[in-house]
Amino acid sequence: EANKEDLSLLDQVQLEQAVGRRRGLYDEAAGLVAGKKEELESIESRIRARFEEEAQQERDKIARELAERVAKEQAEADQRAKVAAEAARVVRLKEIAIGAEKHRRELAEAAARAKDEAARAAERRKVDEQQTRLDGARAVQEKVVAEQSRLKEERRLMEERREEERRRA
Repeated sequence: EANKEDLSLLDQVQLEQAVGRRRGLYDEAAGLVAGKKEELESIESRIRARFEEEAQQERDKIARELAERVAKEQAEADQRAKVAAEAARVVRLKEIAIGAEKHRRELAEAAARAKDEAARAAERRKVDEQQTRLDGARAVQEKVVAEQSRLKEERRLMEERREEERRRA
């Protein structure tokens, strides 16, 4: 009878020790999981920052290119205006010299058509440039969304593994 009680007490002590060891293992595993979660969040933050930086660099590059194009087109327009002004002066002198009203009207119509065509071409270039910028911004945004989806999937898989480990334990 006394031996049975001693064995029962011994079993109880061993059981409590095993439970204590298991709790220690659970606590250790929870610490590791928390560390991995923080590491994943840090990686996700760095990736997000990198993509935001790349998007800003792309926007800056587009702005610089647009400014350069505008300056170049302005310089070309100024040169064309000088040439046109000189041509108009010559034409006016010819008109005065020969009294060719008809010729002056034809030149005015041609200038209006050229001005309209230049305005349409400028508008087309403007629309094309805007579309190019939008396409670039969409591509960067799609990269960011794809990377976020991938990270979410990795996080979900880690959670499933943890849950599986908990079930096994």
